[in-house]
Amino acid sequence: MKIVINADDFGLSQGTNIAIKEGHQKGILTSASLFATTPALSEAIEIAKQNPGLGIGIHLSLTWGKSVLPANQIPLLVDKNGYFFPSYLRLIILSITNQNFLKQVENEFDAQINKLSQLGIGIDHINSQQHVHMIPSLFSIVQKLAQRHRVKYVRYSNENFFLVTNFPEIVIPFLNMNIVKFLLMKVFSLFIYLPARRRVNFIGLLYTTKTDKKVLHYILEHVDNKLSEVLLHPAYFQISKSDKKFFDYNKQKCLGFMKDPSRVVELTALTNPNLKSLISTRNIKLVSYRDLSKA
Repeated sequence: MKIVINADDFGLSQGTNIAIKEGHQKGILTSASLFATTPALSEAIEIAKQNPGLGIGIHLSLTWGKSVLPANQIPLLVDKNGYFFPSYLRLIILSITNQNFLKQVENEFDAQINKLSQLGIGIDHINSQQHVHMIPSLFSIVQKLAQRHRVKYVRYSNENFFLVTNFPEIVIPFLNMNIVKFLLMKVFSLFIYLPARRRVNFIGLLYTTKTDKKVLHYILEHVDNKLSEVLLHPAYFQISKSDKKFFDYNKQKCLGFMKDPSRVVELTALTNPNLKSLISTRNIKLVSYRDLSKA
């Protein structure tokens, strides 16, 4: 049984980068998904190069960060300053009604992938901020780009329903937007074709940002697929002065997410020494998508 333990949002902030580094060096984190559109990208790339065992994918974005392409080339995606419009509903509507929007998305996604490549990063998987790539017409674009850039793994964010039986963990999915996100991905998946042989069992919607030690232990204890990905969002709330100058976190509506103490709780879960004995007992092999691609 092989499991990829992946952290999203690499490059979002200094605190996120530090936590991902710790999760890999001191814990069980094997993989990270890197923004091409956020201010702490350069620091994240240095960490990635210093930790060759950490697999790196791209975290495509249409809602957070500044676009790679100039604003005048993708006016349906960004404001005049190059910031993405932070509206998920807007993306869904435009993906259905506007072909020009789809072309701009393809060009921007391609530019984001090329940016990481030019910075020396060989990406081994593709996913996206807020799972925007699961919008069916955008998933088709990402599949085409994955083939173009020879990336074998695209996240299929279609999670099997489960509940951790402890309290309060059993009610967590119903206390925030996670259950809504879970159901939305279920609807999207009805309109997406992906052969079963190319699907990786995905775990990370119902307990997004709430994967504490109990939840992570439960997942590793009960997962029974040959290949799975477990998603977490470890981070400290720490922003460098240079990042603040480059990027308006408040404008992008991500400060609340970044300040949430659950980010540190997830890092604590990743570095919990008790998990290693469970992993050994269950004969789990921790891998990255890079490992899988080589195999």
